[in-house]
Amino acid sequence: MMHKPSNRKDYKMIEKYCEYCGKQLDRNYYPNCGRREDIEHFRKRKYCDRTCMRKAMVNVGVNNANDSNTHTTARRINELFLSKTQCEKCGSIENLDIHHIDHNPNNNNLDNLMCLCRSCHMKIHRPKPKCQICGEDVKGLGYCNKHYIRYKKYGNPYIVYGKDERR
Repeated sequence: MMHKPSNRKDYKMIEKYCEYCGKQLDRNYYPNCGRREDIEHFRKRKYCDRTCMRKAMVNVGVNNANDSNTHTTARRINELFLSKTQCEKCGSIENLDIHHIDHNPNNNNLDNLMCLCRSCHMKIHRPKPKCQICGEDVKGLGYCNKHYIRYKKYGNPYIVYGKDERR
């Protein structure tokens, strides 16, 4: 039994639209071999070009937002659009991360993303603790060096030479 080529209108005239931009899709014409895109490939195609496909892939984690896929999405945005290859604070080119400026991992707008090395990123998210008394950098037990020594010597960081500094 021989198959005749189909002359059905629904087979020849499939109307499809790009899933990202909504533009109507046409079967591609390949100039190097002189033929059109196969109908089965056309049926499987979702986007009009690679740019729309990239943009759609970036938005994959937005509706199903958990910590894992939103950070992956931010990294993908950097790879596809920003292509920043160094830390914006120190200029390092190793161990780069993407930082959300407003600390909302679901907000992947380009103006909310910042490329940082892992060290600078950790300094933003985990700042050094400050002394409970004077606000200097902490040495131990929540006190700066001066108040830590007083605590070890007198048991009370406010005591100076045996007198309570608070009074």
